[in-house]
Amino acid sequence: MKHSKKIKKILSLLFIGLIFAMLLSGLLNTLFFPDVVSEYENRYANLLDELSFSGYLDGSFQQSMDAALGDQVDLASTFKRLYNKVSSGIYRTLLQPFISSDDMKNNYYAMKSGWIFGGDCLVTYPYGEERMAALEHAAENYNRVFASRPEVEFFMYYVEREMDINFATGEKPGFSRHFFELLNLPADNKDAFSIDSFEQYYETFYRTDHHWNNIGSYQAYTELHKLLRCEDAPLCPTGERALGGKFNGSYARGDLSCYEEQFNAYSFDFPVMECRVDGNEIDNYGSQDYYLAVDMPMVSYGKFYGGDNGEVFYSSNRPERENLLIIGDSYDNALIRLIATHFNDTYAVDPRDYEIYMHKPFSLDYYIDSFGVDKVLFLGNIDTLSSREFYLGE
Repeated sequence: MKHSKKIKKILSLLFIGLIFAMLLSGLLNTLFFPDVVSEYENRYANLLDELSFSGYLDGSFQQSMDAALGDQVDLASTFKRLYNKVSSGIYRTLLQPFISSDDMKNNYYAMKSGWIFGGDCLVTYPYGEERMAALEHAAENYNRVFASRPEVEFFMYYVEREMDINFATGEKPGFSRHFFELLNLPADNKDAFSIDSFEQYYETFYRTDHHWNNIGSYQAYTELHKLLRCEDAPLCPTGERALGGKFNGSYARGDLSCYEEQFNAYSFDFPVMECRVDGNEIDNYGSQDYYLAVDMPMVSYGKFYGGDNGEVFYSSNRPERENLLIIGDSYDNALIRLIATHFNDTYAVDPRDYEIYMHKPFSLDYYIDSFGVDKVLFLGNIDTLSSREFYLGE
């Protein structure tokens, strides 16, 4: 009996020691070797940016410490994912009869962590006309940029999303139309990825993520091919494949994490091109070739097409062709490699993350003057195109 108690005590101490070691490893990782991005939480995860006395007083430091520790502790994302999937699965089962009823099929339903439309499509609720003011202010900045470099040809591609249209009523405030009316660009240099119905959105966007799927991104590529007046024909898909495992998109978090879908992808016969990401030479941006060749249990938009880096560079080594600069958000991740096949050098920057990864502020003039940029494409949705990070004319 005494021997049995001793073994139990040793096992208890070992268990406590294991828990302590996990917590300690999380603390050490947080302070000295932090992950830059929490892939499961889909956010920047650098605690050091919040270290300040004022941050401690207003509580932001404590919140950041809690989030950062959770990001860095070993298996933290696995535990979060498992817990959320089980709890949200129970929640969804209880609510499914109501959400799937005929009355709710054509209406929005508010969950704790998001909105549902059509019974199984996770969305953002449509914006009101008050968002026009932000676009109007943004247009003033873009016009200053266009006027400052008359020798460069500028283009604007507006990505309409679920917030640009009310699926229940079919009404659209007309954000992209009004925005284009304010931009001092030729009509042929402006285009939008238009969403005019829920059926169209359902076909071209993921059901659990805010990004477009392979059908939507390829449509955008062909529209951009025409907008940018590329000389050669657009690349055509050589096949389509449903990747292994289920996909939980950016909207599938918390009480919605049980929602999942199939991740389909096109394959292309890409030419060999030089590639750099944030100044580092690599084979290719993203992991399209790898995921199409190997069955992986998990996939995400960022892992497949490439994440939100500061700068992605492709060169086809054809100096007789023009050089292109893309200033965009994560929607261009699925397009950069395709578009780059039609230009000599292609630079794609994300102003939101540029300084984080490139360790210097973004300068449009630097790219135009240093790399002989002939065309500049702005690409994004209403949130990013009207955000401060995209204001380059102030």
